[in-house]
Amino acid sequence: MSDLHPSIVALVSLAANIASNNPKQGLCQVDRLKAYGVAKSQIDAVIEIMRLGVLLTPGVIVDGKIVHSGGVPDRKKVESWLSA
Repeated sequence: MSDLHPSIVALVSLAANIASNNPKQGLCQVDRLKAYGVAKSQIDAVIEIMRLGVLLTPGVIVDGKIVHSGGVPDRKKVESWLSA
């Protein structure tokens, strides 16, 4: 999978928000993103990140569990994730 550029994350997040508030428009938004050239794998990746509950970046998920969201974690926190 190619890198998720912040603009792609923003577009997919916006589309997902529109879809959650207006389900009938959800597929329209995904189709629009595809028309702009956003790869389906990138759309799926952002949607999966949002499903896991990471709403602020940076987000860190270890073994399917959110261990951090928003802000830069301190060194001790990162070391504890790696040693667990």
